[in-house]
Amino acid sequence: MKKNLSVFMSATILLSSVAPVVANAETSIKKDGIEYMKRFSGTDRFKTAVDVSKSTFSANTKSLILVNGMNPADALSGGPLAAKLDAPILLTSKDSISQETLDEIARLNPNKVYILGGTGSVTLGVEKAVKSKIKASAEIVRISGKDRFETSVKVAEELVSNDKSAGAGFVNGATNKFPDALSASALLGKKTMPLILTDGSNLPKGAESYKNNSKNYIIGGTSSINIASLSGKRLSGSDRYATSAAVANEAFKASSTSSSENACVVVDGRNYPDALTSISLSKKYDAPILLVDKTLPNVIATYIKSQERERAYIVGGTNSVSIELQNSILKLLEENGGVNAKLKKAKNKLKERMEKLDSMLSLIKKNDINSAEIDSYKELRDKIYNNYVKKEISELNGVTVKELEEKLGELNAKFDKITSLEDSQYNNILAKEIVDGRKRLEDMVHDKTFSEYNSSQKEYYNMLKKADELQVNTGKNKEKLELAYELKNFKLSSEAAETPSVNESIKKATALLDEINKVFTKSPLMLREKEELRYALEEAKKSQSSSNISNLNKKIDSFNNVYGDFKELQSKNDSAKKLIADSKTTIERRFSSSLFKDLTLVSDKESLEKEIEKSVDVLNTFETKQALRNQSDAMRKQIDNLKDKVYLFNVLNDGLDSTMKKVEDAKLDEAKLNKMKENQSVKPIVEAFENAKKEVENLKNDLAKNPTTVSEYVIKNANDNLKDSFEKLKVEYDKASK
Repeated sequence: MKKNLSVFMSATILLSSVAPVVANAETSIKKDGIEYMKRFSGTDRFKTAVDVSKSTFSANTKSLILVNGMNPADALSGGPLAAKLDAPILLTSKDSISQETLDEIARLNPNKVYILGGTGSVTLGVEKAVKSKIKASAEIVRISGKDRFETSVKVAEELVSNDKSAGAGFVNGATNKFPDALSASALLGKKTMPLILTDGSNLPKGAESYKNNSKNYIIGGTSSINIASLSGKRLSGSDRYATSAAVANEAFKASSTSSSENACVVVDGRNYPDALTSISLSKKYDAPILLVDKTLPNVIATYIKSQERERAYIVGGTNSVSIELQNSILKLLEENGGVNAKLKKAKNKLKERMEKLDSMLSLIKKNDINSAEIDSYKELRDKIYNNYVKKEISELNGVTVKELEEKLGELNAKFDKITSLEDSQYNNILAKEIVDGRKRLEDMVHDKTFSEYNSSQKEYYNMLKKADELQVNTGKNKEKLELAYELKNFKLSSEAAETPSVNESIKKATALLDEINKVFTKSPLMLREKEELRYALEEAKKSQSSSNISNLNKKIDSFNNVYGDFKELQSKNDSAKKLIADSKTTIERRFSSSLFKDLTLVSDKESLEKEIEKSVDVLNTFETKQALRNQSDAMRKQIDNLKDKVYLFNVLNDGLDSTMKKVEDAKLDEAKLNKMKENQSVKPIVEAFENAKKEVENLKNDLAKNPTTVSEYVIKNANDNLKDSFEKLKVEYDKASK
């Protein structure tokens, strides 16, 4: 046997400053000096298992479990046993075992080695090699049945002996159903419950004694496992990832976890080997095993966020869990933990809710019924935005989490007053989104059956169904508005439910090449991605071998990764040009009062135009995706800056500028105003006017420095004060002039 070498190393990835490179073995993933993640990855599944074992277990462990790493059948039920024994799981081939694995067995020096599966799964030759690495007094126990189903019952007997009161977990043990079993391992291991494999319709021999226990878990939907009279709680989702989240939510709540880290274990849900060995990390850190796709599924992101997970352990290399996916998880972990974590989280929650309420408000038409409540909401919203949301964490001196939560409550209460009013428009709002949503879904699925929908399409279909039911109910304005918003903003995926067919892949690659051929760019990266995709397409057309099609799908994903960022920057450029064109009148406006005559947005427009020119250059020359993303961020900031200023200048012109013009046109005599102060009953009126003018002067200075620091509320308040005090003063001034 050729001897393989495994180098154990720890590398730090500073994601904020350098391009991430993941090394083999244990890799520390840090940002700003804080370690958020660790990745365990060898050059293959066998070395990855060794890496996990080295990190998790010291020498002289009591037990060790050995399974066939090329076939999950017998190994699937081993997770709960490994959790109970606090034992590592190592992988072997059927008839050979790597030197790294043998060396790890020697290091662990176990008292007992469990081999799961018969000699058709792990041969006697491998068993003999293992025996040569352990002490003479150590015991080797082989657990096997005539098939995977019977083996799972045998493992269950080893796990619980004669005490079956805790119940068991039941899954479909077919090879193409393995993800549900992987998700279940952490839950069942935590509860010391065995995992029993079924064919989906029948229990294996020996499992009848578990059947009627109400504590049982049935993992997977009825289309996957549906056994008559089997008792227990069903945990399932629309796909393997949603099922993974459902299992995690059952046993791993942030409020009940004993882990000080509040961690999670992340594995590739499309393949099984890495997940088989991850149970030891789940046991050590009291962490759920979460399945991910080539991108981060929404249900998994929601779980990580809602359960405030602050740390993650990735099992597998970057081909299993990509750097892009790793960074998506890192972003969530960073939001959940770190410096000022709770304050930051509360602020982000307030910001996200405010943004959602603003978007929902944009769906509502202002009318005589709701006008006052909408204005009241906007006034409070602007106050909260300027005092809390707009500020950096470091600027929230003395602000507490409780205070932010109270402001969130106030904001929700104000918005609820709008939707509590009798108003038929909410039915119309929801009806529009139902019509648009049906067309959107139909354009995507065409003549597919529901079973052929992907998870996002199924979720969207169910939302439309709920909307139909809600629309016939009277009242429930808020629920209708919320659902209309969710339908409008739902990210409906066109990806196929499973691996695309050969024809679909070829058709998709052809369409992408046709599309990029219409785009002008000299970008080295874009041209390289295009050429690699073109070559992969030609090879797939010549020979539709599995390797050629697999390579084509990888090139499609790689191309889309770059092209998506490219189109994003193009879209921002178009948005910037439209903003400048639509805001032309505001940008070139000259205010009627002398106080604001020097204010202008021309320089802001010119800054945005320069950024547009820079974006065109980046689109034509970029060599990295990061260059596109950096420029997109720069464009977003410039667009938001001009958009905010345009909005505030319109408010300024429509109100305060007109009031100031009236004051200037009145040409009030200073001497006469001073004379009026001698009258004690009139003096407060004169002083109120002078204070209002001073407030406007201060506001003018603030606007000149940076208009975006001034809110609509501040401008309206200054206008109301000046307008009211001027009207009262004018009455007294006219009396004094007679």
